[in-house]
Parts: sequence; C-alpha cells; structure tokens
Amino acid sequence: MNKRVVLIGLGIIAVVLIVAYGVLPSRSGVDQPIAFNHLLHTEEVGLDCSECHRYFMDHRSSGLPDGETCAQCHEEAMTENPEEQKLSAMLQG
Repeated sequence: MNKRVVLIGLGIIAVVLIVAYGVLPSRSGVDQPIAFNHLLHTEEVGLDCSECHRYFMDHRSSGLPDGETCAQCHEEAMTENPEEQKLSAMLQG
C-alpha cells in the first residue's frame, strides 16, 4: 500500500509539472525587436556588456539598451545587414 501511495503521489507531481511547464510563461529571455549578434559586438567590436546593458551587474535581467545607446553607432546603418537596417529605421522614426 505504501508503494502505491508513493507512485500515485509521484504521478500527480509529474502531471502538475508537465501542465505548469506548458502553461506558465517562459523565463528564457526577452523578446528582442531585432535579431542581435552579441558575439559581433563583444568579441569583434570589443564592447563590454555594461556599455549597452545598464542593469548588467546589478539585476537578474540586464535589460534592453535604449535607443540613444544604439544610436551612438547605428543611427545610420553601417552595413547592408537587414537587422541593422531595421534598427536604423526604428531609430530614425
């Protein structure tokens, strides 16, 4: 009888976890307005995360940079990359 109660309890817990996983919002990240290449900016350009993300050191979420931060380099597109073109259009209008 004891094993049966444990198995039923584990089954209930499994069902609750599966349902919760499907219902609760994901905490994996933030919807970003553009497809952003972090490696390009950190490794190739040499930017530190804190240069764009004001909450990088102090909060669980680094936060998205504001338009003024992006506009320092991208007010006008520097390349033909469609995502950079989209960013420049967002910053201009």
